Amino acid sequence: MNFSEFKKAVKIEFEDCLKKFPELQEIELVVEEATELCGAEGWRGNKRVVVLFVPQVLFDKPKSLRPIIFHELSHMVDKKNPDKIFFERADEQSKKLWKILQESEALNCIVEE
Repeated sequence: MNFSEFKKAVKIEFEDCLKKFPELQEIELVVEEATELCGAEGWRGNKRVVVLFVPQVLFDKPKSLRPIIFHELSHMVDKKNPDKIFFERADEQSKKLWKILQESEALNCIVEE
């Protein structure tokens, strides 16, 4: 899958995840090629965005980004306890993967106001 196709596939996953967050309106997704997987949420001008930095090795696995998407959206709802929101709203597969990532200490979650 090339990067353009991958971005379209991730957008589909993003829109599906966003359905679990009806209070969030007009959130834009930005996908960038990177050497490490990383997610961020914030603002671009006056528009709220979720940014995913994705290594090429994941370009054929857009569904693998769902836990990251869910968690970034959870930050937008509750900056103090995004895990609570995540575990209330994420699908079961995303919850399982997130727990594996937590247990392996592969997550570095920084929340800035």
